[in-house]
Amino acid sequence: MDTSSTESDTTVPEHFLAALYGCSALALGAAVWSAMAAVFGPWSLPAAPGLGWMIAWACRHGGRRADAVVRVTAWLLATAGALFSLLVLSVFAATQTSPESGLRLHAVGLEYLGFFAEPPWFGSAAVLLTLAGTWSVLRDLPSRRATARPALGLARAAVGAGPGPSLAAVDEPDARAA
Repeated sequence: MDTSSTESDTTVPEHFLAALYGCSALALGAAVWSAMAAVFGPWSLPAAPGLGWMIAWACRHGGRRADAVVRVTAWLLATAGALFSLLVLSVFAATQTSPESGLRLHAVGLEYLGFFAEPPWFGSAAVLLTLAGTWSVLRDLPSRRATARPALGLARAAVGAGPGPSLAAVDEPDARAA
């Protein structure tokens, strides 16, 4: 009976931590960026990549390795963070434009769609800049593969490019085990 831990046992907590850290960064970053957008308006757009950067960094830190699940989690949470920030901003804008009517879903929806449909397309620019911040964190991360090391040793041996096992040395342990 083999009681050693497999890779799937260790990746589930790492992926959970990546999502948990990313959601925490999303909540904090969305609150800060929406407040900045409410105060500064379009001048807050240069801070939008910071939201994506913070979410992607938190996912990478929580995941502790660069695999596809951590990357996809970072991209999805960054997009959700930008959209959630714009939703909070549209709630603020709807309450400021008509304070006597109260908070109505129709007014919030019109403000939210206005960010994407009317020039200068503040919402679209915010989402794209947030994704640019995410890309800046994830672009230099090497992918980890379980078979990367043995394949590298065989490639070196086949080419003869320096230290590493030769093809005969790779086959020898199998011969000794028999």
